Amino acid sequence: MSYHEEGGLGELCSIGGGFKLIESVASIICCMLHRIGNRGQQIFFGATDMILHSQDDRYETEADTEIIGSGTVTAFAIISPLLLMTYIAEGRSAVQRTFMDAVFSLAGGGLFLATGGMTCFAWNNALTTNANIGRRDYEAAGALGVMSLATGVLYIIDFFYLMYRRSVILEQEEMEQNGY
Repeated sequence: MSYHEEGGLGELCSIGGGFKLIESVASIICCMLHRIGNRGQQIFFGATDMILHSQDDRYETEADTEIIGSGTVTAFAIISPLLLMTYIAEGRSAVQRTFMDAVFSLAGGGLFLATGGMTCFAWNNALTTNANIGRRDYEAAGALGVMSLATGVLYIIDFFYLMYRRSVILEQEEMEQNGY
């Protein structure tokens, strides 16, 4: 099948479309956990004292963690649904034959893994340095960190799938050009 013959809502049922759909949902879940995950209150990625400032002596990089976390979650809550819409409009193979999709997946994987790791590190470190934080805060932050890590792993798996699909698509195009 030529990449010009794809597109439509059937792309949601493809492996690539399924990856994008799950990535979109996972990114939005991370966004919601960050915004209202602590009984309707915001849970920070790195600010374990629930106050965001750059001069914290318990975790000096809490502002950096928050910037990376918020940026990653916001960006990929937009990027993944847009790529899924592009699959529907243009066809999966038309998008996957370029490096764009794979680069976004690699970047998403790296950023979500960094976000999840930094979040888990910050809150695990707070366990030993701050007795004023309630158990519910730790549970919400742990869920945010683990969900970010799981989303990062999903993006990395998608990256390898996309690299495989790209090689298959380019091989098929080469065979079509040579008349096989």
